[in-house]
Amino acid sequence: MKLFLAKAILKSFGIGVVLSLILIFAITIATRSPHSPNEPYRNMNCFTGLEYAIPVGINLFLALASLLAYLNIFQIIRQNLFISLASFFVIHFVLFYLSIREMISESDVWILICYFSFYMLPWAFYYIKFKKLYIQN
Repeated sequence: MKLFLAKAILKSFGIGVVLSLILIFAITIATRSPHSPNEPYRNMNCFTGLEYAIPVGINLFLALASLLAYLNIFQIIRQNLFISLASFFVIHFVLFYLSIREMISESDVWILICYFSFYMLPWAFYYIKFKKLYIQN
């Protein structure tokens, strides 16, 4: 069970990071304007790679929040469906709510929703798989 949860966290993290970086790369290509010879150093600033670091950081926080799922090792928590579901998802939705509340005035809030959904969809899949393997036995 410990190995299953570790693989689920790592796979969800990997899928979330890869899909988030693909999204950012696509947005960067779509919004890039050609450089003019008069402005050769236009993109030379200290925040150049930040758009690639933010999704990795968000997915890292979500992976750390997923460590609460290890409470399902205990039989009492694993048998109670509500507590088991809460140990998998409550911290994630609290982080999502706080992030959305902070960025609701921004125009790019949909990107944050994509970051969370890229992590949460595989994580929900692994919860269903976990439930079939361990809770019903």
